Parts: sequence; structure tokens; C-alpha cells
Amino acid sequence: MERPAFANVASAAHPSDTLTVSELFRLCRHLMDIHAVRDWCQARGVVLRVLSGPLSTSTTWPPTMPPPP
Repeated sequence: MERPAFANVASAAHPSDTLTVSELFRLCRHLMDIHAVRDWCQARGVVLRVLSGPLSTSTTWPPTMPPPP
């Protein structure tokens, strides 16, 4: 989260934006970083989308729920 590129993303992010990364390791290196990014996204209403890797399947955070019937 202290990388200059992340600072650019952070300054441009708005609630309901989607932050998409190809793989989580492109954004985070450690478990604590993953939690920090998740918390940052959640606090700002930004959706985190990971395209491949262990959290793939076009995983988004927060998870999207289907609309009620």
C-alpha cells in the first residue's frame, strides 16, 4: 500500500469503482497486505476483483450477492 502506483490508484478511486488486478501478488506480497488492501477497499466502497490465482473466478470483494427473488 506504500507503493507509488497504489497511491495513484488510491487517489483516483471512488465508491463503487472496481479495482481489477490480474493476480493478487501484483497488488500484495503478504497476508497482512491482503487484509490491508481488503480493509482499504471496504472502507472506501471499492470492489476488489482478482482475475486469476487462489482468489480468482473473477473473485470480487466484497462478494456480490444475487438479488433476492
